[in-house]
Amino acid sequence: MPEIAAALGAPEVDPDTGEPLPLLVDLAPGCDLRAATCAGKFGNLANFGGFPEIPGRNPLGGGSIV
Repeated sequence: MPEIAAALGAPEVDPDTGEPLPLLVDLAPGCDLRAATCAGKFGNLANFGGFPEIPGRNPLGGGSIV
């Protein structure tokens, strides 16, 4: 988001009026790729495309999977 911070710090100016131009931003909720979030936050578990049963640690090597 450095682009947003830069735009807010020094907004572009309309060359005809000298007024700062509005900053238009599209915001969307993020996905943390968890089935519980997909169901609870978005109500979209039927379209969940992740893998809900992957363990956090590799059972064969002990290293982190995620």
